[in-house]
Order: sequence, then C-alpha cells, then structure tokens
Amino acid sequence: MSTAACCEVRREKARPLPDAFEIWMKVQLMAPDFRPKNKIAGTTGYTPTHRSELTRYLDNGRYEIDDNLIENLPCICSIDHHNL
Repeated sequence: MSTAACCEVRREKARPLPDAFEIWMKVQLMAPDFRPKNKIAGTTGYTPTHRSELTRYLDNGRYEIDDNLIENLPCICSIDHHNL
C-alpha cells in the first residue's frame, strides 16, 4: 500500500479514536468528582500537551502505529566494560 493510501485509510478509520478520546478527557476534567491525583488525571495532563506526537502517524503513512521495532532493538549504550 502506498503511503498516500495508508494516510487516507488512517484518517478515515483511525482519526475518530483520538478525537473521541480528547472529548472524553475534557468531560472527565469537568466532572464534579474529578481528583487531580489519580491515574486518569496524569493522563489528562500528558495527552493534550503531546497530542501532535501521539497522532503523528495519522498524517504520515511511513510512520508505524507502534514502536515495537525500536523497542526491541538492543541498547548499545547499556553495554559497558563489565560485559566485555
């Protein structure tokens, strides 16, 4: 699939999910029983400030949705003189 076609499919099928999640978070922030020290509060603080990074894969067909390839690479910087 070309990158343009991949972008189009992502915009059509995946774009509604982060948009709906953003609306849900705003509702949670306005809820009368909202507690700023719970785990949802941490997410509602992090996600809006990083929205462009979290949704970048929607606008570029070359980007993978997950980063398993990068996460599973061995970390060269973790090797030191004890490993030699």
